[in-house]
Amino acid sequence: MAMQVNRGGCPPAAGSSLIGREAEFDAVGRLLVEPGRLITLIGPGGIGKSRLAAELARKFCKATHYPVFWARLERIDAGADLVAVAEQVALSVGAADLPSVDPTEASIDMLSNVGDRVLLVLDRCEHVRPDAAVLVDELLRRVAGLTVLATSREPLRWIDEQLIAVPPLTLAEAVALFKQHAELACPSATTEEQADSIEQVCVRLHCNPLFIRHASSRLRREPLAAVLDGLSGDAADRRLHWRSRTRFGQDTSHKSVRDALMWSYELCTDKERRLLERLSAFASGYEPEFRESGEPASEGAALDAIEAICSDDTVQSNSSFGLHRYEIKALLDNLVGQSLVAVHFSDGTVRYTLTESVRLFAQERLGARDSGEIARLSQSHLRYYHARVLEAYACSFGPGEHVWAEWTRGAWQNIHKAADTARANPVTASLGLEILTTHAAYRLPFLLGKVREILRWALQALAAMSANESVEARVSAMAYTAWLMVWQGENEAAERMLDDCMAVYGWDVETRSSWRMDPEADVGRPVVVEMAWGTALLLAHGDPASITVLGRARDKFGIAGDKGSEATAEFLEAIAAGLYGGSAQAFAIGRRHFDRATASGGPVAASWAEVAWAVVQAKHGDPQEALAVGQRALNALQARGDEWGAVWAVHVRIWCLAKLLGEPRAESADPAELASEIAILAGGCERLHLRLGLGETAYRHVPVENAIAVNTARRVLGGDRFAATYEAGTAMRPERGEVQRFALGTFVPRRGPGAESSTRWSALTAAECEVALLAAAGWTNVAIAARRSGSPKTVGAQMIAIFQKLMITTRADIIGHVPGHLLDRVRKEDWR
Repeated sequence: MAMQVNRGGCPPAAGSSLIGREAEFDAVGRLLVEPGRLITLIGPGGIGKSRLAAELARKFCKATHYPVFWARLERIDAGADLVAVAEQVALSVGAADLPSVDPTEASIDMLSNVGDRVLLVLDRCEHVRPDAAVLVDELLRRVAGLTVLATSREPLRWIDEQLIAVPPLTLAEAVALFKQHAELACPSATTEEQADSIEQVCVRLHCNPLFIRHASSRLRREPLAAVLDGLSGDAADRRLHWRSRTRFGQDTSHKSVRDALMWSYELCTDKERRLLERLSAFASGYEPEFRESGEPASEGAALDAIEAICSDDTVQSNSSFGLHRYEIKALLDNLVGQSLVAVHFSDGTVRYTLTESVRLFAQERLGARDSGEIARLSQSHLRYYHARVLEAYACSFGPGEHVWAEWTRGAWQNIHKAADTARANPVTASLGLEILTTHAAYRLPFLLGKVREILRWALQALAAMSANESVEARVSAMAYTAWLMVWQGENEAAERMLDDCMAVYGWDVETRSSWRMDPEADVGRPVVVEMAWGTALLLAHGDPASITVLGRARDKFGIAGDKGSEATAEFLEAIAAGLYGGSAQAFAIGRRHFDRATASGGPVAASWAEVAWAVVQAKHGDPQEALAVGQRALNALQARGDEWGAVWAVHVRIWCLAKLLGEPRAESADPAELASEIAILAGGCERLHLRLGLGETAYRHVPVENAIAVNTARRVLGGDRFAATYEAGTAMRPERGEVQRFALGTFVPRRGPGAESSTRWSALTAAECEVALLAAAGWTNVAIAARRSGSPKTVGAQMIAIFQKLMITTRADIIGHVPGHLLDRVRKEDWR
């Protein structure tokens, strides 16, 4: 039997091909075949539930020849009763003219007599959900072969309901959708030189199909750059003002981003609306980025933060708008059920986020209700996260530090938002600086893998720093900024910053010019300056004096009772002693730090201390012991996602393997295997350094020690075999933990020059290779054209060829195909 075409009963015609949704299509398809009784597609407005349901209905009918009926419930006003819902369904199944006064009975009679199996699609149930659920229950109980496919922003809550969440598109799918619709509005906006801007638009619209269509339609009236500028995420953001001029073929609730959100907002109770509005005080979530990488989203606001900032227990309990702490959890659950709030689970922790569009809408509604509440909530948000950051730091170098480290990882976007709030107000600027310095002292830039981001944040905070800040606060912020610069390899800038620290501290010009002359002498430098300077001596200069300076910083932190900074200084002192000290000194300092860190009960401190102890053993002791300790540390670091600690552990393994090659070996040891592992790890570290933004100047000792190891391995393998094996290492993906997993023995990379990525790269012409290298380094098409004295149009054509030959969809994918011997070129050309 062909699909039934009744009054209002056929699925909407597809205006274009469906992009993505393969996983959801397969999941629903299996349930239709089994068959399921009630399958509900749930998700926020505009996410594509109706479009997916229509495609499913068409393909189900084509594959099975069963009748399919489509009920458009958006035609019913919100608050309509059960009779109105039943009448719309009866109309859709062609039962309106049957001799029955009850539309439910009419639908049952019709559905029972059209075949053994029948599919009824109920589209847009959310505004009549309770009555739709009652009708569905009656239909399913009395029509044996019936399957109902519903779309709704929240479940119908039937006992055997099968829920299929319709998530945002992946970034690649979102880009494809944008291009598909942009071709109709302005074909010139989809050239390769616009690729970066298109990706940014999609990310800022959290890959929501409806919002992306609205953005693409804007190209009829303004250029792509203006569309992107209008997605600022702040008060100047324009997305809520976009409005479609289409008169037909579009639901009224989809005419604008605001309409789509208002539809859900108006279905909320007063208290749900008030909580949603107050949630706009928190940072937005960016789920598409996690969906693209396959990793779970881990950031957001925990329940205790929402209760502390959004509850209003000072309001009288009989107020209809008072939000009390005990109510927050139930209200949150309701908002999650209505697809307005996203919920993420990670290691037993539940966190909540709003997408950027929902946050802006909620903030707009909050401002319309009470403009002063926006500022009050922002200050409450700042003070909450400031207090929590200090609380986290108080637990550093202790048994609870890993709990607080994970909390900070999940709260990162909100901590950053709190610091931005502080920086914007001279009265609270000191709180922002305190958040900054606490992060640096707690080693969070490394635990979070965000050194580059926190350095940018630090520079912004310094630029906004008030002259009224205390000398101590200013020197501390400047010194920690210099410290981060050293880790990034920006050594000259760090040196200038430290000179400025001493000027703020009150030293005259003559004294400042010679403050570095005698590292051994304690001439009254502030402890934070000692820490930054000692780190520069260690990393940038490879100077044994770093041992003394870092040891002095450790002592001063200890006297001040700052356990976290004392532990960090001692860790660096142990590294310095291991690399540049004598054996007795290295073992004494390394063992002291190892024992103290282990006794602290802090798993983070213990893992880093194991790395330092492995360095000491690798340079002065037993390489087998160093390998065992380093392996144990790497396993813990990898489990916590600590890539900065992991890169140290991987390098130590390279040095130990080289040392074993140079010593008398047991008969079971295979020199070729040891040398091959060195080559692969050395190649993999190229990727790790690129991912973490590390240049050779960031770790002065690394290229020296690695060169020794690499030369040893090359002598064993021979030049050609070494190069091929090294190339296999560069093909590993550190963002997937492949380098670290290989070092742990849980991942096997493809070896040899025949690896797929190398084969694809070899298909590029010489000109395409040059363009691809610059694109991998972050250059735009216009910049590449200027560099190569060509035209953006030519570069655009070359980029299309590069994408096709490498079989990739984004510019970010290029780096995964760059041969290892060209990675240094990418690093030197870094445009970012």
